Amino acid sequence: MNDVYATKTKFEVIAFPFYPVNFQNVSKRLNMPEVEATTSTIKIPVEFIDSLSYSDNLESSSFSVNIVDGGMKYIDTFSGKIRLREILIEGTIILITERGQKKFAGRINSVSDSGNVEGDENYKISGGGLETAISEQTIFIDFSDDTKSTLEKTPAVASNFAGKIKAVIKEIAKVVKNAKDPTLLLESLCEAAINQLLSNGSYGGYPFKNLLSYSKTLSKDVYTNNFIHTLQFLNLPQFGNTISFWNMMHSVAKPPLYELFVHYDESSSMYININNSIEKAPENFSESDSNISDPIGTLVFRKTPLAEISSDLELDGFSNKIPVNIINSFSLSSSTNDIFSGVHVGLGILDNMSSLIINPVTYNPELLGRFGQRIFQITLDGVGFPKDATSDGDQAPLKDKITTIQNLIYDVFGKGDRIVSGTLNATYWRGVCKGQYIQIVPLSEFDSLPKRLRRYDPHFYVTGVSVTWSPDSGMADMLLSVKWGRKSDRSEESGL
Repeated sequence: MNDVYATKTKFEVIAFPFYPVNFQNVSKRLNMPEVEATTSTIKIPVEFIDSLSYSDNLESSSFSVNIVDGGMKYIDTFSGKIRLREILIEGTIILITERGQKKFAGRINSVSDSGNVEGDENYKISGGGLETAISEQTIFIDFSDDTKSTLEKTPAVASNFAGKIKAVIKEIAKVVKNAKDPTLLLESLCEAAINQLLSNGSYGGYPFKNLLSYSKTLSKDVYTNNFIHTLQFLNLPQFGNTISFWNMMHSVAKPPLYELFVHYDESSSMYININNSIEKAPENFSESDSNISDPIGTLVFRKTPLAEISSDLELDGFSNKIPVNIINSFSLSSSTNDIFSGVHVGLGILDNMSSLIINPVTYNPELLGRFGQRIFQITLDGVGFPKDATSDGDQAPLKDKITTIQNLIYDVFGKGDRIVSGTLNATYWRGVCKGQYIQIVPLSEFDSLPKRLRRYDPHFYVTGVSVTWSPDSGMADMLLSVKWGRKSDRSEESGL
């Protein structure tokens, strides 16, 4: 059995400082050894770390690292001694590893530096996951040049960069014009945000496009092939508006039908679709192995695995069994806010053709009687029927697709039972990550779950994994955020 328990373990923090394309733009605060050091990754000595934590979630991720006795420390590098506080600054990317395996990566957004007259100091860095770098890529629209197309109106911060922005917007607009594939839209947005706008410099010697991959993990298995897809953010940009690449991506990856997130954890594989998954890294990495391979994160776009949740299939990177003895406590709840008596899936582009074939709501009569009209309504933003779908024959297969989507949503959410959510407080466990469907299992086939846990079905969908670690004790704690749980049948709860 793998050594997945972690009564004591070791995490490391590796910094990827930013180095601009133009040497003239390097911060004047840096001395020459520090400038040279930014061209490579820098491992933060573990004795400098007071504590660290990260929260790796489907929605948004975060991290924080506390430095022992403040940031007035020096690190030995290939270029000489450098000041820690000039490396761990806003904009630096950090990688958290455990036993040589990548666990999380993010970008520093804030630095807290405090002290008192007695000489005590505290230096803390915090930030979000790599998706933060994309979400902060916004384009401000103005009318500062004479180009006719509104889409080309961008501020001239620097001539080269402004030119790149205009080229990026032109390319996106061209793809959007006749896009019938949401994956193609996402690939275009990734090319713009990751390969172009975010790669104007390097992080620890790596361009950003080498740190975050996406080429093989944007699933082509989608619900709405052959529909027309537009990015509503690009339809009517106006003066003073900002265009956010991450918001545009999420307008395509509409929850709960799709998920868009960054996968980091090398100790766990990640399911993309039935034919594709990210494999976990080889086991038993040496703790002394400091080599870093790129990428440090992978952008995943996939159907939310709703059909997989309802099946009994055990899928690599999706199904995971967690022994009950690692769970120290749990906090689970349910609410009528998550109970729906009907489900409806509609289109965001309601032209004359699509309005003729809108689906009726699928109702659950029992829940309708108990709770009234509580509709789980999903609007596919920017999705409509192609202009050439003018006949009943052309429209029928498209309508069938919408009906299929609605039936799937109803099967999962229309019965009013998948309403349990909360947290599982656990001992650190390697190999479980967000986006997995876990089953809490007894230690052996002869054992059973504790009575209080038997009140619930042992299956949950993991939306986030939060880890805290202190070098002094070497101990790590883990908190699993879960949803879509169910209460047990009465016979299961009683153990009969």
